[in-house]
This record gives sequence, C-alpha cells and structure tokens, in this order.
Amino acid sequence: MTYQYYKNIFKGTPMPFAFVDMDVLDENIIQILKRAGSKPVRIATKSIRSTYLLEYILKSNARFRGLMCYRADEAVALCQKGFDDILMAYPIVHLQDIRNIAVEVKRGKKIVMMTDLPEHVDRIQRVAKELDVELPVCVDLNMSTRLYGKYFGIYRSSISNTGQLLSYIEKIKESSHVKLLAATGYEAQIAGMPDNLPGSWLRNILTAHLKRKSFKAILTRRKEMLNYINEQGVYLEYINGGSTGSLEYSIQDDNLTELAVGSGFYSPYLFDYYNDFRHLPAAWCAFELRHHPEKSIYTGEGEGYVSSGEVGKAKNPLPFLPEGIKVLKSEILGESQISFRYSGEVNLGIGDPIFMRYAKAGELCDFFSHLYLIRNGKIQKQVAISS
Repeated sequence: MTYQYYKNIFKGTPMPFAFVDMDVLDENIIQILKRAGSKPVRIATKSIRSTYLLEYILKSNARFRGLMCYRADEAVALCQKGFDDILMAYPIVHLQDIRNIAVEVKRGKKIVMMTDLPEHVDRIQRVAKELDVELPVCVDLNMSTRLYGKYFGIYRSSISNTGQLLSYIEKIKESSHVKLLAATGYEAQIAGMPDNLPGSWLRNILTAHLKRKSFKAILTRRKEMLNYINEQGVYLEYINGGSTGSLEYSIQDDNLTELAVGSGFYSPYLFDYYNDFRHLPAAWCAFELRHHPEKSIYTGEGEGYVSSGEVGKAKNPLPFLPEGIKVLKSEILGESQISFRYSGEVNLGIGDPIFMRYAKAGELCDFFSHLYLIRNGKIQKQVAISS
C-alpha cells in the first residue's frame, strides 16, 4: 500500500470519494473465517452499506450465512432485492414496521425480530394475528457484567438471568402467532474495548484483565439461560453472538452456533488497537488538497466526516497516506477545510489526494452516494451505497 499506487488508480477522479480495495477485502474475508474457527458467520449490514458487497461476501464462502440488519425498512428492501435469512439487531416496535416485516415473512422470507420484553412480543403478536402469519423472534440476552462494583458493558437487554426470562417465556407460550426461534447476546465490553492503545500500558493491562474476567461470567450466564429456555420446551434454531472485536473469545463458547461480523471486512482504524487480531484497511476516503500556505503545511477538505459515539479525536478520520502526514494539533476534522503537516518524500501539490481511514466501518458511507471498487491497480466498478 503506497501513496503513489492509490494516486495513480484515481488520477482524474473528482474528490471527495470513498472506495474499497477488493484485493484487501479478499484477504480480510480469509482472516475473518480463520478467526471464526468452524462457526458460521452472519454479516452485519450496517458495516457494509452496499448490496453488491453483501452479495459478494455471502458468495465468497458457504460459511457466510444470513444477515444482521438494523432497521425494518432496510430488512424489507434487502428481502425485495433477493436476500433472505435476516436477524434484526434491535427490537422493532412501530406497528407499521412490524406489518411490513410480516408481509415479507408471509411471502416466504425469513426475518427474525429481536425481543427482550413481553411488550415486544405483544406488539408482534397483535400484527401477526391480524395478518394470520407466524412471526419468528430472537431473545436478546444481556451479556454485560458487574465487576468490582461497576457496570461493565452496555445497557440494552432487560434479561440478565433466568428469573427475568420467566415472564418473557410465559408471554411467548401464550402468543399463538409468535415463535421463539433464536437467542443472541452481544459482548460489547469485550468487542468494543481496545486493549493495545499506544502509550496506555496500564489501561491496556486493566482492560485485558476485565475482558478475561467478564468472559468467564458470560460463559456461565449464557449457559444457564439457554438451559432454562431448553427446559421450558423451547427449541432454538440458532444462537448468535460475537463480533469483529471478540471472535477470539466467542469461538470458545460451545453454546454459540454462529457469529456476527461486520466491521472487520473494511477494518477501520479503531481495530488497530487490539491485541488479538489485525486486519488490513480495505475501505478509505480521499480529500483534495487546495492550499500550500507554508512549507510542510497543506490545507484541504475537512467536510466533518466524524464517526458516532463518544466525542473526541478518536472518532475523526485518520490521515493515512502519504505516510507520515498528520492533522495539525490545533485543528480537528469537521471544518469545511483542514490543515495537515507533512515533510515526507512525496512531492505533494494542489489537487493531490490525501487518503484517509475512517474510525468506524459503515459510517464512512453516510457521506457518499457510491463506492469505487478497485482491484489489481484499477477501478473495477462503482456500486451504489444502500442506506
């Protein structure tokens, strides 16, 4: 990966633009399958944002099975484009959204809605009965833990133990048109916690310790809750877990029958700071240089392409090529233009690109209408970005 390689590929291409290096994507696909052991992998759509690339990854290996979607309209649109076997990542609570999904299920599509409250089941039952269709659901099990008196994880599911499962299972059993088909549990405190941050050795040691300790608790809790579900006479077709940042942990859990992966295919730069794995950057964007006000200072587009989450410089795009280029410490990406400091070997000029890596995977696509796909040093094609 050199600056000149990518500059030559995109000579004359209007900026800003986003692209995916298909040669790198192919390598990431191989490495993700290795990290997943022998388990099937469900693809998280919000990290890909392209139906062409979703289909490309699904066809690349038989172990890629199904999608994990984040909105009802997205799931319906993908079904209408020929995709199937979709697990919703979050509960769908608007009745019209549930109806839209129910229509697709009645057409023969498999869309499994996420639930953790009896109220979720009530809403789905109401629509399913109205349309005379059985709707499959997944129960979201809370994998967050309490360590040393602190809550370690995210606040999402209301089900953390077998006692809290009781009212949920009772609601499932009394619902004539709802079937509990799957279970999931996202280990956010493992998947989302970098443990190899530069200059933070003490924090890294503490994070690694908390991850190991939390995972032991997760193994015990998940097994107890799944056994309870089984004792209630409910057969689960699959049990989902894991993500890009936690595969090394998730493959140790024999209860999981499949894993979910999304961001690892593009490998945004936040994943550079994990001990257990390293993927190659496959998705990038490019900004145009417009000023050269002083020696070693260059100014170009900024646009405000900032990732979601906790506010801070870690959510800004990261200048990547030419190697050694940096955003001035006095500035932050988000203005209409931004200044860089560079004194390397590349002779930069007005109109040249600065290649940037994004902090998160699919969110790069929020700012563009299409992606360029490159392979073997050439632009292969353009593909539309799906919302």
